[in-house]
Amino acid sequence: MSVSVIEIAFKITKNLRVEKIFIYTITIFTIFALPLYANTVSEEAKKSFSEGIEIIKRAVGYRDYLDAEEKFEKAVSLAPTWAEPYYNLALVCEELGKEVKAIKSYKKYLEFAKDTSDRAEVEFNIEKLKKSRHMKKEIGLAGINLVALKDGIYVKSALKGSRLAKAGFQAGDKIVEVNKRNTVGIKLEEFYKLIKSASENPMLDARRNTGMIPSVAFQIVRGGRNQVIVAPLDTFKTNIYEIEEDELVEEVLNSDKPVLLVFWADWCSFCRELIPIIDDLADKYTDEIRFLTISADYNKKAATNFQIKAIPSAIYFKNGQLINSFAGKRTKEEIEEFLKTGIDRKAQKLNHI
Repeated sequence: MSVSVIEIAFKITKNLRVEKIFIYTITIFTIFALPLYANTVSEEAKKSFSEGIEIIKRAVGYRDYLDAEEKFEKAVSLAPTWAEPYYNLALVCEELGKEVKAIKSYKKYLEFAKDTSDRAEVEFNIEKLKKSRHMKKEIGLAGINLVALKDGIYVKSALKGSRLAKAGFQAGDKIVEVNKRNTVGIKLEEFYKLIKSASENPMLDARRNTGMIPSVAFQIVRGGRNQVIVAPLDTFKTNIYEIEEDELVEEVLNSDKPVLLVFWADWCSFCRELIPIIDDLADKYTDEIRFLTISADYNKKAATNFQIKAIPSAIYFKNGQLINSFAGKRTKEEIEEFLKTGIDRKAQKLNHI
């Protein structure tokens, strides 16, 4: 696989936040953790923890971070009251954009490291992650891959047929301004706030009342040249929500509406065709059905539990029960028919979560 924007981002974060992971952890682990837990933590747990640290040291892409996540998860499963693996698991999940899991791991860390000196910092991170997740949920952003680097917000991918692509964005574009407000050096959650504040601008109400579609001016850099894209206000908003496996119970089982859950990956050609179709259907059926996507790459446990053998794979739920499913390429008409006939089929008891 060629070096992509996301891999560049990971290299940069490796020299920034991720450096904190292994410098902080190795120091604590060497000086305090091993002696403190020598009689309570199994050798297997220590080994898994150390392997996670070693992976972080040489990490060059997101797959390395997924491997490190597995190692830290194994360590906490083998030593569930050992604080340090939870902390490192949280940091890795932050890098992967898994806010819900990061929050849970930070909370576990604080639970078992009661006298830690970084409590205030960790609590601040938890609140920041909560706000970021809330913003993502409001905006949607399913199938939209953005990376915040020091010099702007990069578009990792713009799926063919997606709102981004229709608006004129391309993979590799660097967004440096939103309505003349600078995006250089800001985090993704701050970028989401810029979009949200633009949509809440009271000056747009008059244009809405006249039937005009409100728009936003994005200044981008493409091929070293600056240009402006004037795009509809909802370019970065969808009625699809991208979830994590830690949200399955809340977002799927406890949903007050039927749910179509789509397993996908951005390298999958059929997925790139399907997501824009799902986006259109989400607009059409937003009052009747919830449309959720989940990355098969980033949520391997969920993919394994649901026995996902091919992607894209879509699963239809109603009242917390699995009604129907399909895998592979489908047209918009076929998916609409699937949704209409699925509710008439006998529900299967959901035992996957």
